[in-house]
Amino acid sequence: MLTAGTPQGNDTLYPFAVPLPDGRPSQMPALRAVEATTGLALGEPVTIVPPAGDNLLANPAFREWVDNAPVGWTVPASLLQHLMPAGGATDNGIQFNLSDFRDEKGLRLLSAKFSIRELGEGRRLDLLIDQHLSESADIGLTLRLETPGGDFADVKAELVASAGYSNRLARLILPKPAADYAGTAELEIALTGPVPEGYAILQVGIGAVGFTVEDSPDAIPQWAAVNAIRHGDFTKWTGSLRQGLNKRQLSVTEGWAAFGRVPNPQAEILLDRIEARDPAKGIGAEDVYALTIRGKVESGSIRLDTDLDVAALFRRPPTLLSFFAACSQKGQIDEISVVVRQADPSDAQKSTTRRITSLARRLTLSRAGRQEQVMIPPDRADIIQETAQAVLRDPNAGLFLSFTFAGLVDASLAKLTLTRAVENDEAGDGGFIGFEDPRITNQLAHLQMVSAWTSREPISPLRPAGGQPLLPWKRPERDFPSIDIVICVYNAHDEVAACLDSVLRNTNVPHTLTIIDDGSELVTRSMLRRFAEGKPWVRLRPNEENLGYTRSANRGLASSDAAWVVLLNSDTIVTPQWLERMMECALSDPQIAFVGPVSNAATWQSVPDVKDDAGGWKVNTLPDGFGPAEMARVVSKHSVRQRPVVPLLNGFCTLMKTSVLEELGYLDERSFPMGYGEESDLCVRAQKAGHHLVIADDVYVYHSKSASFGSERRKQLSRAGNEALRAKHPDTNFQALQNQLAESVPLIELRKALRQAIAAL
Repeated sequence: MLTAGTPQGNDTLYPFAVPLPDGRPSQMPALRAVEATTGLALGEPVTIVPPAGDNLLANPAFREWVDNAPVGWTVPASLLQHLMPAGGATDNGIQFNLSDFRDEKGLRLLSAKFSIRELGEGRRLDLLIDQHLSESADIGLTLRLETPGGDFADVKAELVASAGYSNRLARLILPKPAADYAGTAELEIALTGPVPEGYAILQVGIGAVGFTVEDSPDAIPQWAAVNAIRHGDFTKWTGSLRQGLNKRQLSVTEGWAAFGRVPNPQAEILLDRIEARDPAKGIGAEDVYALTIRGKVESGSIRLDTDLDVAALFRRPPTLLSFFAACSQKGQIDEISVVVRQADPSDAQKSTTRRITSLARRLTLSRAGRQEQVMIPPDRADIIQETAQAVLRDPNAGLFLSFTFAGLVDASLAKLTLTRAVENDEAGDGGFIGFEDPRITNQLAHLQMVSAWTSREPISPLRPAGGQPLLPWKRPERDFPSIDIVICVYNAHDEVAACLDSVLRNTNVPHTLTIIDDGSELVTRSMLRRFAEGKPWVRLRPNEENLGYTRSANRGLASSDAAWVVLLNSDTIVTPQWLERMMECALSDPQIAFVGPVSNAATWQSVPDVKDDAGGWKVNTLPDGFGPAEMARVVSKHSVRQRPVVPLLNGFCTLMKTSVLEELGYLDERSFPMGYGEESDLCVRAQKAGHHLVIADDVYVYHSKSASFGSERRKQLSRAGNEALRAKHPDTNFQALQNQLAESVPLIELRKALRQAIAAL
């Protein structure tokens, strides 16, 4: 039954009761008030939308609209032409286009009145918003309460919402019991900081503590990633920028607190700005805010806690914790866990903390930084969801993500998200594979052939397309190092196929081949899948979007766990014994970090000629009747293996020591996003660090010259790369380096011998 409320303003309301039909409020007929004796209509018909369950708001999901405005809500006149129903899969919400208000520092959006009589003597309210933001913003909530005497009391709260979809829960405490007020309250929603371009409110709920558990279904699409960490990007920092933890408990900033499980913990916590990049995952360099903690704990531990959004966790059990972590010297996170903190109702300063589940232990941090991804097994996700439900019903409880440190404390944390990962069809029919030890489960992303673990199909012997057995692998010596080959692909189907076939047929030392597909078209993608099928040493890693050559190359290089890694262009043809001879050169001197071969088209590594008649870099054609393998035999025959040390190497085929790559920080994707110049920059940095660059002058690799780009586009990229190179290294005389390459006697002698040999054919 729906009953009328009390009169307000100049309106005259009469008590009445109406039976409500089953189903959605939108299915209710409009009601028209009539005068009892005459039957004349009083005003316009009104559609009455009752609250959903214990939600005290009418039309909480904005499904009902009249005259381009949501029923039951008041919107400022200046915004009426800037809003519309959000629509979408759930048919919920109101959407604001705020591009005309970007200069505002605050903006009142909408308000609604509701009755709080049902709360009786209660003083606590939960307020839930399901929303979508174009960028992070501060959401201000004001609850205006009227006393019987006509006075007003405001209860305020503020939510920090990140870009994208989010569930946000605010817990409000009334100054006195709800029964002491006039019975009507007004909720106002506003933006209190910089105004985002777009903001959609999908649903608003307000009610007694815990009402969200049963009475507010999630209005956010199931495919959307909702971050349950409220303050994971540190774009808002309310505490001191640098402060010492010299007591048991410290409020660091909004949503973060530190706890020392020792009498006098000694640590420093500060807001930092760091470069976050993880080449292995294709994540390019980005300047981000981070929480940095450094210090030393002789005994006991230090814990960093951040509060979690229990509304999001109850609705969506999390499966993935992701964050960027780095250290300045040597750091480790001893444990990551989810804890419940229970406040003492009689003493706000007292609380007890209980760990409900552990997510990871002894996580070693990298000086270069790494995007950590902790998979959460289903049983632990269920525990978190069940605990979130209990916390929703308990106004004195909170749920937190906890990072524990012991011994030497050295960590920077940024870009934290706790989400339910989108389901991936690539997992096959085997479903989720988990282990009792989360440290093993966390390595699943790095393992190959995981889908085959649940298959009953036998693994057949491997043969190439022609039906002949593959070239057997031979380890030249017992302690021969591990090697990875990385090839980045962007279309150029025919050249890529020829390159892969040459690697398959001409590489007979143990290796791993990593192929990074940077958004190729279907014909190339299909060919790559067919090539990788049934080859356990081949790792095909498609980028979700086109990252550009340098980021793609870094993704492959940083994913290598081998001692040496080859970065090989996809428009090359390798020749017999190419890799073992390059490794033989690399191992001839411990100072050698990078090795390159000679080629038909590789600037100063070209043979038999470097420049053409016009003075440009020459693309040497093969002699009549020769293929790359025949030319390689001629080079090997006439080379005296002097292995000249050079200042620069052409990046078409480079063998690199992995430890040196890690030391230098890989390729610079910021200055050279499309390639062209990135290898010279890396060579300059390697030389400055004291490492040697050497040409294996008995190895020949054929180069087709950038089949992914046309010649004009290649010239433009080359000019841009040279400009960026000079800007980054103003102290380097590149002309002197070019002269040094031009005057390399071993290369001059090799070219002379090859020209004579070719002329004698």
